[in-house]
Amino acid sequence: MLQYNIPQVIVDFLISDFNYSIKKNDKIDLCTFCRTYILVIPSHRRNDHILIMTQMELAWWDMKDNNGLGPYFQAMKIEEFCHHIFPMVPFLKHRRYRISQWTSSFKNFKRTVPTCGAMIFNENFSEILLVEDLYWKTWNFPRGKINDEELPFSCATREVFEETNLRISNHTRYSQISFLEMYYQQQLVRLYIIQEKGVSRQADTLQPNTTGEIRRVKWFAVDCLPKDLHPMVELFLDQFELNNSISSNGPDCRFSGDSISQCEALDCICKTDLQLQRESWCPRNKNAMPVPILSVHTTKWKDQDGP
Repeated sequence: MLQYNIPQVIVDFLISDFNYSIKKNDKIDLCTFCRTYILVIPSHRRNDHILIMTQMELAWWDMKDNNGLGPYFQAMKIEEFCHHIFPMVPFLKHRRYRISQWTSSFKNFKRTVPTCGAMIFNENFSEILLVEDLYWKTWNFPRGKINDEELPFSCATREVFEETNLRISNHTRYSQISFLEMYYQQQLVRLYIIQEKGVSRQADTLQPNTTGEIRRVKWFAVDCLPKDLHPMVELFLDQFELNNSISSNGPDCRFSGDSISQCEALDCICKTDLQLQRESWCPRNKNAMPVPILSVHTTKWKDQDGP
């Protein structure tokens, strides 16, 4: 995430220029979001509405997850949130008329952004951990969209912790890690295969760290999955079994596919432009691929940031 120190005089200017009828401490909180997420956008990229909306969404989620603002702000949609923030930002105040257009364009863009997450099994691969979406009320793998300049495994680690409170980055518990990739509705999805050992089943341990996103976190038997299952879950589980991954030896010695000597090309991408990052990740003939499965990989840990 972009981050710089913004002088207090700018924050004071923003507060004085904020004309919405909300209490003063809310003004200060909203200005904190501006300072953390919006004002850090480099001047040469302040016409990039996708980047602006990406940062705006990060601020919006931060407000919902970690801020003490009242219920009015907790229930606020991102478009309405933009109407509060744009007048506070000098390079956005004259673009308020574009909020609706940019919001719609950003929603379409997000459908193409790669996502990363994890298939988390118990020790003998008889159970899998799933999360229930608060809005759609379907069960799926913990996963989420990759951020600008974020490595795939870092994204998976962050999303799993946000949605389940588990930290899969504790590398000492795994000798190897594997992942599956496939396209689902033109969106590339990478899920790391995690074998969790000794995970607590207590409800107070498995709980989302986000607001307005995940309803429940629960273990399910692989042969007795819930009815309200996201179609993606069965696709990944079928491919997992197809590659003879479930066995008494675990996935580390039964995965087929390309060998990774250092790390996947995707894991080396550190571009600041998410559009370029996406293009570098995706195969050239994506639209010509009749089968969604891309690859199955196994890799050993190379450093403390993951494969």
